[in-house]
Amino acid sequence: MPSPVIIAQDQNSSVVLTADASSLTINPVTVTAPVGWHGVDATAGTGGDIAVYGSVEGDWGIVDGSTARPSYRITVHSGASVTARMGNGIGVALGGASIINHGAIAADNPVNANATIGISIGGTNNNTVLNTGTITSPTAMEIHGSNLVITNTGSIDAGNGILTYGQNTTITNSGVIECDGHGVIMRQMAPSLGLNVLTNTGSIIARLNSVASAGASIDRIVNSGLIVGDIELLAGNDLVDNRQGIIRGIVQMGDDNDTFYGGASDEFIRQWFGDDYIDGGEGIDTVTFEGSNIAAVVDLGITTAQSSAWGNDVYLNIENVTGSIQADQIKGNDGANLLTGDKGDDTLAGGRGHDTLIGGLDNDLLDGGDGEDTADFDGTIATTVDLRLATAQNTGHGNDTLKSIENIVSGSASDRLTGNSDANRLVGGAGFDTLSGGDGNDVLDGGADNDVLDGGPDRDQLIGGGGSDTLMGGGGNDTLDGGDGDDRAVFSGGRNDYVITTLADGSVMVTDKVAGRDGGDLLRNIELIQFGDQTLVLPLPTEPNPPSPTHLTLIGTRNVDHLTGGDGNDWLSGAGGNDVLVGGSGNDTLRGGTGLDTLTGYSGKDVFVFDTRLNSRSNPDKLTDFRVNEDVIWLDDAFFKGIGKGSLDKPGKLSKAAFWKGAKAHDASDRIVYDSSKGMLYYDPDGTGAAAQIKIAKLPNKLPLSHAAFFVI
Repeated sequence: MPSPVIIAQDQNSSVVLTADASSLTINPVTVTAPVGWHGVDATAGTGGDIAVYGSVEGDWGIVDGSTARPSYRITVHSGASVTARMGNGIGVALGGASIINHGAIAADNPVNANATIGISIGGTNNNTVLNTGTITSPTAMEIHGSNLVITNTGSIDAGNGILTYGQNTTITNSGVIECDGHGVIMRQMAPSLGLNVLTNTGSIIARLNSVASAGASIDRIVNSGLIVGDIELLAGNDLVDNRQGIIRGIVQMGDDNDTFYGGASDEFIRQWFGDDYIDGGEGIDTVTFEGSNIAAVVDLGITTAQSSAWGNDVYLNIENVTGSIQADQIKGNDGANLLTGDKGDDTLAGGRGHDTLIGGLDNDLLDGGDGEDTADFDGTIATTVDLRLATAQNTGHGNDTLKSIENIVSGSASDRLTGNSDANRLVGGAGFDTLSGGDGNDVLDGGADNDVLDGGPDRDQLIGGGGSDTLMGGGGNDTLDGGDGDDRAVFSGGRNDYVITTLADGSVMVTDKVAGRDGGDLLRNIELIQFGDQTLVLPLPTEPNPPSPTHLTLIGTRNVDHLTGGDGNDWLSGAGGNDVLVGGSGNDTLRGGTGLDTLTGYSGKDVFVFDTRLNSRSNPDKLTDFRVNEDVIWLDDAFFKGIGKGSLDKPGKLSKAAFWKGAKAHDASDRIVYDSSKGMLYYDPDGTGAAAQIKIAKLPNKLPLSHAAFFVI
């Protein structure tokens, strides 16, 4: 009658079970098989349990090639190890096997690493694997059969993680799976459909696919942990639920009717065939057709199924779309969309938000719609764009038509960008660029290399960037910042037509005495001032007794006002209209009043005042240069309810609980919300979302903003 086998002493030979063995226990001893032998060979045994409390080493660690016995269990206990020098760590051929690892399994094969597996089960059904320890191998697990149950709470460090071949597979990971190749691959081998479920609350990190569904089974991938790497779906009506997790990779939809639910992270979904349901959730989410030979037809403003050659698809909470290499038709929604056409004669329509449109090559129609929209021509091709033209123009990327576009971004070549009568932002990037703002209050940014910037009429901001730049403010009160290099500011009149004042912070104010010509320009990082009759080198010699600064009080009208302070501590109030307020030097107070105002404090510790009725559409202001730890924001408690009390004479501090950094309030105490990814500042009346949050202002993105920047008046 078979009896248990117990290894109680170290041995330098293989443990080979015979029909007399009913089970095997390896005590805390060392079993080292010679070259050509396995650590434990249980093929001829009767199928009893194997328990390892010590260490086992051989060409294979533990092998059982028999398929003619009932199921049994192999357990590697805590502190124990199984090491394979030339093959699998544990290899079992029968079905119904249960392999439990609380210790360490390591497998290697210098000759054929691709055929080396930490745990291999070749049986047909009802196999179970539990890993709470560590597995190190070119492939951690390869499990065959139906009704598989695999649980990992430990650590897997492998070339490939978990490979299954069968149907009705359940994989649960709360540990760490880190792979140079694939993380989890579920292959459906039987002709009938099954249900494979992967639940991840831990981490799956892979250089290739983190998760792949390779077969016609129905797969459910539920992630509330971290997945790094692409997720690839093939046939079957599959589900990816990432509402509570993070995916850093592309989710490739499959051939059938798939469903994707996104969460708070920024997700990328590659569209494929079938009637798919895609809900991006929170975050900035992208649907891409990149590289496809079938045109994308997408309207993000439609919340029901929309038909195209790809199927009848639903897109919800999607911000960005990337098209195919064909002629795409992509429309945005009310949000800030990034629409990319790639190749082909594309039609991109932005909608109502502040959108960015990238047509790519060929002849594109870029229609920004409402909002402040940007056409992006980044790349190495020289770009020529004139926003005054309503018809097709040769931009260098194709014969493109631009409608309702306010801003242009170009790439690393030598570009020529011309604005229109709107307030434009023209960004040249690298290369020797020529930027002309035209009418409107423009921002021109030359970027690297030697650029020529011409603001034109009105109040402009010119930024030279790197290189030796030439900056011409033109009419209006402009701001010229040369950046690095030897930069030149050019004025149209003679030297005696201008008053030049060096301010306390080293910047220079150049004021034209001739009315209606160059106005008063503020110069920073400028080395040369060129007039019609001479050129001055900065810095200028200092006066022996410079005059004391004058503190100004400037109050606008109900119309559009342009108010500029000096080098004192000034008070600027815009009243009504879409005003432009510039503080200059000193500790200034800027109050936009009603309207869509643009407020620039410049140097000093400035105060921005919000004391009018809130309206997301007609009253948010733009703060161009808010500096944390220097500037502050005052909020009137008559309009900002629930933020505390204060007065002009004695401003009160905003409580820490009333401020939240995120896309929206997260609890009932939140009132002031800063979305750092977009630079948007909101007021939430109740902190619960029952009442919609109200846009207050647009600030620079990603400020280290906190409650300390806000005071109540």
